Amino acid sequence: MEIVLENLGKLHYRVNEESGNQNYIFIHGNSLNHESFSGQFKLNLNGSSYFLDLPGHGKSFKSGHKNAYSLNWFSEIIQEFINVLSLKNVVLIGHSLGGHISMQTAHKNNQIKGVIVFGAPPLSFPPDLGAAFNPVPEGALAYKSNLTEDEIVSLSKFYSGDQSIQLRYQSMIRDTHPEFREKLMAGAMAGQMQDEIESIKTSGVKFAILNGTQDPAINQGYLTTVGAPITTDNKIYPIEGGHSIQLECIEEFNSGLLEILGNFEK
Repeated sequence: MEIVLENLGKLHYRVNEESGNQNYIFIHGNSLNHESFSGQFKLNLNGSSYFLDLPGHGKSFKSGHKNAYSLNWFSEIIQEFINVLSLKNVVLIGHSLGGHISMQTAHKNNQIKGVIVFGAPPLSFPPDLGAAFNPVPEGALAYKSNLTEDEIVSLSKFYSGDQSIQLRYQSMIRDTHPEFREKLMAGAMAGQMQDEIESIKTSGVKFAILNGTQDPAINQGYLTTVGAPITTDNKIYPIEGGHSIQLECIEEFNSGLLEILGNFEK
């Protein structure tokens, strides 16, 4: 399905309509698309689930605007999506980049009641990237505009150790607007982002972190000391997997997601 965002373009999404009083928005990672949540398409939740293609990704519009693709800009996109569809009682579920967008949007819309992230350590402002992330060379490719085929393969391997997932990711990376990656980093360096920790604290939303214990990107010590204390349950939900636990460990991920959502409703 598609909706038209005023003065921007068409935003593509998939929706699973279910009865219930919640709405769930799944937000994918850097250079991926909504198909990266295919393991959650048939998950029965207490309401409708929306799986987005962020602008510059999948079938959604590509922007040439100078301020496009910053974290603040993506946050505005999510708010407009909620408002255009008049969604109530929203839970944001974000992977990697999608997790950072979710945390930065938490305090901006009173219909957001919960945030669940994975592959996304909560960042302060200015962000201490050296503390939050491990120094993995392949990670820099997520912020390079034009990638060679070898670099596309390397980035997909960084995202997942599973070969079948890598092949799917390579197709998604090729389809991503190259300007997105460079502008995302440029926006962050220019301060076009929010303090995610303060956003969660001041928003009053329920907050949880699912964590791939073998994620090569994330400093696990940082996640425990900085992330856990701001979660609703004061803990991290561990899953034995890498950066893409939603596809690598579908059963465990879905079970953890349902447990968290059940706790949110208590």
